[in-house]
Amino acid sequence: MKKERTRKGQFQMSFGVIFSIILIIAFIFVAYIAIRHFLDLKDCTLVANFYDTLEGEIDNVWKSQSADQAFSSALPSGIGYVCFADMTKAERNAPSGVYQALRRNLVVRHNIFLYPAKSSCGLSSKEILHLDIQNITRNKNPYCIESDGKVEFRLEKGFYDALVKVR
Repeated sequence: MKKERTRKGQFQMSFGVIFSIILIIAFIFVAYIAIRHFLDLKDCTLVANFYDTLEGEIDNVWKSQSADQAFSSALPSGIGYVCFADMTKAERNAPSGVYQALRRNLVVRHNIFLYPAKSSCGLSSKEILHLDIQNITRNKNPYCIESDGKVEFRLEKGFYDALVKVR
């Protein structure tokens, strides 16, 4: 009588293979964090570049005798509006909820705001000199321009104007 042998299959992984898999998972996780950080940094750079470029263009228009110039700039896709506001005055004809949100992050002397503030990388508002904010906000306060990753508007200054208007 033959004794029947039973073979039991056993899956064995060496320590080296297990350690390699753990290292691969760790590298993928670190790469994800690094990529996410650089994408966030890109959004912060877009916002800071927007403010710097706008301020430079407004200064150029303000220094000229008269000008009518288009302005265009890229913004993070999370920014819905670029708003010019006089926060010392009451709300007039603003998009729903925007004025209240701007008041939450209120710095009274600031005259340009990005909405929603959480998408602006901590740079939700700024004071830009040489803007005719009383004229810009005469009919709408805040005067908001919609943004879909890019914002476009006109900078104007007449011969007898002291400050720059946004249209």
